[in-house]
Amino acid sequence: MFYFDIHTHTTRYSPCSELDPEILVARAKKLGLNGIAITEHDVIWDSKEVGELKRKTKVNDLIILRGQEVRSYYENDTFHADFLVFGCDRTFPPSLSSLELIQLVRRQQNCVIIAAHPYRMGFGCGDEVYSFDLDGIEVMHPSYLSLDVRKAEAACRKMRLASIGSSDAHRAESLGSFVTVFEKPIFSEMELVEEIRARRCWAAKYV
Repeated sequence: MFYFDIHTHTTRYSPCSELDPEILVARAKKLGLNGIAITEHDVIWDSKEVGELKRKTKVNDLIILRGQEVRSYYENDTFHADFLVFGCDRTFPPSLSSLELIQLVRRQQNCVIIAAHPYRMGFGCGDEVYSFDLDGIEVMHPSYLSLDVRKAEAACRKMRLASIGSSDAHRAESLGSFVTVFEKPIFSEMELVEEIRARRCWAAKYV
C-alpha cells in the first residue's frame, strides 16, 4: 500500500499557511509517507519549482505532486465550497460558482475534481455535494466530527466516488493526520488522476 497526503498548503503561495515547503518535505519523509501533493489556494506550483524543491531537500524517495484548492462562490459573492483539482496546469479563478468550476474542469483533459471537506462547518457545501459531478470526496479531515465523517462516507458510497483522506496541513504537526491509501504506486500526477478515477484508493488515519 502507498500512503499520500494530497491536501497541503505552504507559505509560498498560501497566506494562511505557516508551513515552509522544505519543512513540509522533511516532515513527510520523517513520517514515512510515500508522497504528498501541494495544493495551494487558487495557485498551482510550476513543475520547475517542484524540481527546485526536490534539489534543495535532496529528496529521492518522496513523490511530490501538484494540485490546487479552488474556492467557489454563490451569485451574491459569498463563499460556497472548496474543491481540490489535480491534473491541470492552468489555474482556475476563485470567482466561479461550484457548477461553473466543475464544468470548466470537465472541459480540461485528464483532470479530476474532489470536494474538499464538504462537511466542515463553515467551509463546506454539506449535502449539496450530492448535486455535483465529482471524482472524489474528502471523507476524512482533521476538522471533522464523527458525524461529519459518517455523512461524507455515506455521500461517497452513494455517489460511487473515490474516498479521500487528507490533513489539509497548514502546519508541520498536522501533516499526515489523515491520508489517502493507494493500491498501486504513484509517481506522477497522471497516475494520481488515473487511480482516483478508478477508485483504487481509500481514506485512512495515519498519525
